[in-house]
Amino acid sequence: MAIHSAWLALTGQSRVDTRLATSVGVVPAGVLTSRSGVVPDGGFGLQLVAAMQCQIMPGRAFVQGVAAQGGYQVASDAPVVLTVPDGDPQYNRIDVIALEIQDQQFDTSGQTQAIVVLIKGTPAATPVAPVVPPAAIGLFQISVPSKTSAGTSGVAWSTAVTDLRVYTSGLGGIVPAGTTPWTPPMAGQYADLNGELQRWSGAAWTPVYDPMASGGNLPPVTSTTRPSNAPAGKLVYETDSGAVALWNGTNWRHQPGLIAAQTVATATPSITFSAIPQVYRDLRLVICAKSDGTVNTGWDSATMRFNGAVDTQYNWNSYWVAQSATSVSVASKYGDTSMQCAEIWNSSYSTQGRGIATIDIPNYADTNNLKVFSSVSSATDCGTVGILQTYGGGHASLGAITSITISMNVGNFVPDSTFTLYGLG
Repeated sequence: MAIHSAWLALTGQSRVDTRLATSVGVVPAGVLTSRSGVVPDGGFGLQLVAAMQCQIMPGRAFVQGVAAQGGYQVASDAPVVLTVPDGDPQYNRIDVIALEIQDQQFDTSGQTQAIVVLIKGTPAATPVAPVVPPAAIGLFQISVPSKTSAGTSGVAWSTAVTDLRVYTSGLGGIVPAGTTPWTPPMAGQYADLNGELQRWSGAAWTPVYDPMASGGNLPPVTSTTRPSNAPAGKLVYETDSGAVALWNGTNWRHQPGLIAAQTVATATPSITFSAIPQVYRDLRLVICAKSDGTVNTGWDSATMRFNGAVDTQYNWNSYWVAQSATSVSVASKYGDTSMQCAEIWNSSYSTQGRGIATIDIPNYADTNNLKVFSSVSSATDCGTVGILQTYGGGHASLGAITSITISMNVGNFVPDSTFTLYGLG
């Protein structure tokens, strides 16, 4: 018969007609076949009964036969107890528990039934699991060492069992959790693979952006577990680097982002950013601060060190102009123990002025270049006193920058001073 229908013919509807027609509601596996699997409700689980016995709990499943056979909807409403045969005297073996369809119209079983069966494997020096019959799905695999019996404490149920269950879904649904991708016959099928929502493009499984995923609004990965089949434009959050990475179709590129931010709670002479991730190209440090110094009028200098190095390998130079001045002044130092990098409003006046600086450090993780910086800084109380200053300098080191320390030359940073470090590129 070329056309099969269910609940149409007045008489003569066959079991094959019913199976072929009703399988239209299950995730397809081919033109006339659907995906075999357990209904994802925890059914067909395994429980220990005795040293050499277990039981398979109630559940529901869809079992696909050959194309002409159709698929079988199965429900088990009571536990099925199975006994594992004793182990071989010499070799280990692997057994499989399966949900099997026996249909004498299509096989040689001589039966018409759905059964849960234990398929005994062949003992061998290197045992392999037995083959599951065509119209069946594997449920569990059991490792049975040689000499295993009730007298030797039986099967090590906590370690010997491997869950083989795969899951299926209704047409258009998301096939639940699993680790093994399959090849759907159509583009647009969704599945939960390794805990990540993925879509079949027609050629490959590709992760789907999930706004409800943990790790911010992006799928959390590490820098070594990014998806290998990502589409161009895919964003992920790296839990080890704290950075967002984008796949541009060729390479993963880390996106500009916040590395760390610090707000001073109690007066402190210095602020340190440590364990700076080495995934960006450049760094930018933004400072908005005030000091408690009162010796100088209006402002004091802040200095910077890389990697905590206290040596005489720092150099810096500066151009600056005070508010209302008519000329530019210069300052510099070679072989210093730190680098001036910012001007910070101090407490010589009662006003709540601030020193603001933007410090750029290029190629900070590159070990082929000296570590340099540039800075634009101002200190003002929005009144008649203020300064605008630019800095440039560096440290005679090729080492990657993993920490930055900003210190006051005079006094301390006062509470509510803020320091924000960004990664760029």
